[in-house]
Amino acid sequence: MDTAPVGFVRSLRNKETLAAWVGSAMEVSIMTAELSG
Repeated sequence: MDTAPVGFVRSLRNKETLAAWVGSAMEVSIMTAELSG
């Protein structure tokens, strides 16, 4: 997390953007978990 993208840092100032970013990250994590079995 030391190299967090600037977009992520900016999203911290916007709850809606942060929620969308977290939601997308969770979807990716779920997809990865399903693929890895």
